[in-house]
Amino acid sequence: MPQFPRTGSCLHPLSYKRYHAGFSNEGYLYCSRDDTVLTWSSHNPHYTRIASKHPWMLTPEEWGAVEAALKPCPCGGEFAFANPPRCPQCHRVRPDLALDRAHYVLVGRHLDGDVEAVWAK
Repeated sequence: MPQFPRTGSCLHPLSYKRYHAGFSNEGYLYCSRDDTVLTWSSHNPHYTRIASKHPWMLTPEEWGAVEAALKPCPCGGEFAFANPPRCPQCHRVRPDLALDRAHYVLVGRHLDGDVEAVWAK
């Protein structure tokens, strides 16, 4: 597993897995408070009731509709498209992990929105 070097914002080296959301037809959001990443299929029925296009094609206005349809993270944080990934040890922001909008990284807890009850509406 690749590791990022230590940075000024976080002193913990991290192991991570990077995924291409477009190749796997997935949407993803990071938690605002911890390392949790929520993913879902762009064909998920909860999602398709909100949006009719792949998550990476949404406008900022459409982001809000998706975010509003989700339950809070189990830690109490909120899932949002603008949230960056966080260190699983200190929970500091790790913008160095965010390659681009087409990729996401797993460094800690993963919630699968296709099998777990993450949708509020």
